[in-house]
Amino acid sequence: MGNIEYIKLGLTIVTSLASVLGFYHKFIMSQIDKKVDQKIYDSEVSNIKQQTKYNYINLENRIVLVSDDVKVIKEYLLNNRK
Repeated sequence: MGNIEYIKLGLTIVTSLASVLGFYHKFIMSQIDKKVDQKIYDSEVSNIKQQTKYNYINLENRIVLVSDDVKVIKEYLLNNRK
């Protein structure tokens, strides 16, 4: 085998390795992207759950206040009938 054949063989091996490494890099990066996307999604869902819970508690408290106000108004109207 001459020097040219060794160079061709070396270039073929290097090209093959670069191709495999390129594919592996893309695969790893896609897996990382999926995990990052999942963590972002989980974080957003958690924030939405917390906000919904807060809104529910706030709404419940306001309903109680309105109910108390309605009782006072009803009592006032009943006591001030002519």
